[in-house]
Amino acid sequence: SQVASIEERRSGSALAQAWPAKPVRVIIPYPPGGGAEAAARFLANHFTQAFGQTFLIDNRPGGNTVIGAEAAAKASADGYTLFITGGSTMSVQPYVFAGKLPYDPIGDFAPVGMVSRFPFFLVAPAALQVNSLAELVALAKSRPGQLSYASNGSGSIAHLGMEMLKLSTGMDLVHVPYKGLTGAVVDLLGNRVDVMFITSAAAVPYVQRGQMRMLAV
Repeated sequence: SQVASIEERRSGSALAQAWPAKPVRVIIPYPPGGGAEAAARFLANHFTQAFGQTFLIDNRPGGNTVIGAEAAAKASADGYTLFITGGSTMSVQPYVFAGKLPYDPIGDFAPVGMVSRFPFFLVAPAALQVNSLAELVALAKSRPGQLSYASNGSGSIAHLGMEMLKLSTGMDLVHVPYKGLTGAVVDLLGNRVDVMFITSAAAVPYVQRGQMRMLAV
């Protein structure tokens, strides 16, 4: 029986190696440069080495992740399309866009697992001259409705997180949504928006160069 169990395990391993027999597409509903893409590329590179097949990153930004989610939902259900996204795509957007989504977050997807978990940092450009959350709150209250904040889309975690912060502090900030964090960072550094929540992968290089300040996590 011991030999039989070993043979069964070998047989099972051989069957598992049949996938993938061709390149696998990995859809990300964000533009290049964000934390989600960094995690996806790390995973894709690992899978490429482990399975001996190419895992291709396919960026599909826009529509508050809806464009990428729709592309993944309508792909052939043959195991050759993976979709890596943030929690808001499945847990927030169905409420923000109730009855209007071109995909069913439960019926159209088979969950595989969590890839990464990372905190969001509240950041401001160095030119704003604030060094802490308290200083930002004081500045915002002295100029109600004049400061703006960027997010990677309406209904995103960065958007909802800032709205929660506004409610808890009494700040009056104008929301400016973007297709992804990359464009938002460009405008933040160009002083066209004042603050935003951002992942560490996207923020650290600018903080190290003194172009951006982290105010809170």
